[in-house]
Amino acid sequence: MPKRRREHTLIKAPVNSLLVKMAAPISLGMISTFLFQIVDTYFVGLLGPAELAALTFASNAYLVIVSIYIGFSVGVSSVVAKAVGAGNRKHACAITSSALGVVLMLSILISIAGVLTIPPCSPSLAHKPTHCRWSHPI
Repeated sequence: MPKRRREHTLIKAPVNSLLVKMAAPISLGMISTFLFQIVDTYFVGLLGPAELAALTFASNAYLVIVSIYIGFSVGVSSVVAKAVGAGNRKHACAITSSALGVVLMLSILISIAGVLTIPPCSPSLAHKPTHCRWSHPI
């Protein structure tokens, strides 16, 4: 019995309504990412100015890292979509596996770079060589 090809809503649905349907959950996810930073800032601000300065510094690094991964995600998604659209699922799986490997390696490199740049960056934050109440000295 021959395989019957399924018709997907992505092909038949009107583009505008489909974009809204797909963008709404993504937007909520991104908004929640930024909202938790606002809540974190409030509660860490209650701890003191040194802790708030540390969070502010870390938040900027976090946003840079998230931006890199979002850009990578967009690029990989389009390449995988092109492979799936061409009916080449094996190639799409290979691209996805390779992308996951690259993201793993990139995560390790960014983590190492972060740990190595803590000592040089600390004096530039103009704080005394102490540590926060709940953290351990480096």
